Amino acid sequence: MKYNDIKHLIKSGDLCVYSGNSFFDGVIKFFTQSKYDHVAIAIIEGEKINIIESVLVDGTHIVPLENNLPFYWVSTGVNWTPSVETFAKSNVGQPYSFIDAFRVVTGEGPMHDDEVCSVLAGAIYRSAGVPLDPHLDYSPAALVKYFTDKGHSINYVD
Repeated sequence: MKYNDIKHLIKSGDLCVYSGNSFFDGVIKFFTQSKYDHVAIAIIEGEKINIIESVLVDGTHIVPLENNLPFYWVSTGVNWTPSVETFAKSNVGQPYSFIDAFRVVTGEGPMHDDEVCSVLAGAIYRSAGVPLDPHLDYSPAALVKYFTDKGHSINYVD
């Protein structure tokens, strides 16, 4: 799918999933046995389509989705309310945690709730009423599996 053809369909709360090629991406893929290594959540602000994500250098931030192509898109249908958006944005500026990233990919689970991309996404989804168990591994692959098991499709967007 082409981004310009589907961008009008993307809603706040949709899951954006990535499959990168860096060494760190490869480590995540190896330990999670998945092609996915990163997730972000769409946030629509007027005409802008942004994502909130937690990344290695910048920590948790909000950036334009169009600057982060290609990706896999999961239309989640979550109930995105002003309070969910406030919660999501309250995480901006949190540093990325190497330790928690390692704990997530090795199956140990994070020590915190907002310093790794998939753990941040899990916390935001729980705030939206998605019944994710906070004690389970929410690696990028596990989040994709949760939504696809619920009947949501995943589509490659470039």
